[in-house]
Amino acid sequence: MLEGTRLDELREEVSRLKLRREGATSERWLLWLGAALAVAGVVLLVGAYSSSHGTRDPLVQQDDVILALLGVSLAVIGSAVWFRHSLTRYFRYWLTRMVHEQRAQTDRVVEAVSSPPTRPQDERP
Repeated sequence: MLEGTRLDELREEVSRLKLRREGATSERWLLWLGAALAVAGVVLLVGAYSSSHGTRDPLVQQDDVILALLGVSLAVIGSAVWFRHSLTRYFRYWLTRMVHEQRAQTDRVVEAVSSPPTRPQDERP
């Protein structure tokens, strides 16, 4: 796919960038936080729903319905955070792959343009 020299150049360029490694750690933490919030929201939702159907007192049922709505909110927010950070990781991989492919394509185009034509000459009688 990539020539060794182009790959080495890319590695050198990436090593010269001033990147902080803490970004990946915080992204991973937020990914797990989103998943935990989604699971906690579903557990809270199921618990509050079953509790609201276990009593006939309307005040207790209303409290459980409010807890169920809180569970739905946590599940939605957690899912959104998890989804956003999952897409961020995927798109970062996709963008890097696209850059590699475009560089390889550029190398092929430059080589094709700079090399002499290889068509046979027309022979006319």
